[in-house]
Amino acid sequence: MEIVDVADENILARPPDDKITILQNPCTLEDVRVDRIELRLYQTAQEGGLYHVIVACIWMGGHTIQMTYDEGYRGADPLRRAADFVTYNMGISSMITRARIALEAAIEEHSRKGA
Repeated sequence: MEIVDVADENILARPPDDKITILQNPCTLEDVRVDRIELRLYQTAQEGGLYHVIVACIWMGGHTIQMTYDEGYRGADPLRRAADFVTYNMGISSMITRARIALEAAIEEHSRKGA
């Protein structure tokens, strides 16, 4: 199942401007296998300058979850700063927990529609 929790899904129609892999060796957390985590940067030119949308893409339990991590006018090197923050401030665990909640909600919704 692919879950997308991004306000403007149209931004995902094109390749990201940059990406950083912050987890590439599979691990298991709370009985869920997490295969990979990437942060992807999408930039658009707007009146106030470059507008940044950073999307976390998490492959877990055979599913893919894409969710907005941060967005706004973030200045120079926003992707590296976001990756550093996630890596050094226990953000990976929080990101996985958030993705797991989104996945469980989507599976429940899918079950209700199929029943």
